[in-house]
Amino acid sequence: TKKINVKKNIAKGIPPYRGSRAGISKVLENLFDNAVTYTKENGEVVIRAWLEGGAFHLIFRDNGIGIPEGDQASIFSAFFRAGNAVEQKNVGTGLGLLVAKNIVEGHGGKIWFESEVGKGSSFFVDLPTDTHNES
Repeated sequence: TKKINVKKNIAKGIPPYRGSRAGISKVLENLFDNAVTYTKENGEVVIRAWLEGGAFHLIFRDNGIGIPEGDQASIFSAFFRAGNAVEQKNVGTGLGLLVAKNIVEGHGGKIWFESEVGKGSSFFVDLPTDTHNES
């Protein structure tokens, strides 16, 4: 209903990830859901994925409301929601990014972001290719 343009740039030939399918699916779902939720009508969400240097690299970039600088240090904390997200009355528990962080780090990976109010956010995920936790 928001008419968001979703662009995907997924490299060809990426092998299946050898980690928890349910866990990684939850990470992707949470990051995509946040990008769509906080992007304004007629906005854009870009998803990139590629394999390089022994790691899977993912980026979820939106041109939404962004995260205020004063809230950025707490964004991966339990039950935390940025002030501008609360002001917009967007529904959320404040757990999605914490869950994503725990899953990514549990797979030996890293998650981080860059954001600017009014310009949007980019969430980055690096996952090592040598994960042996198949499920």
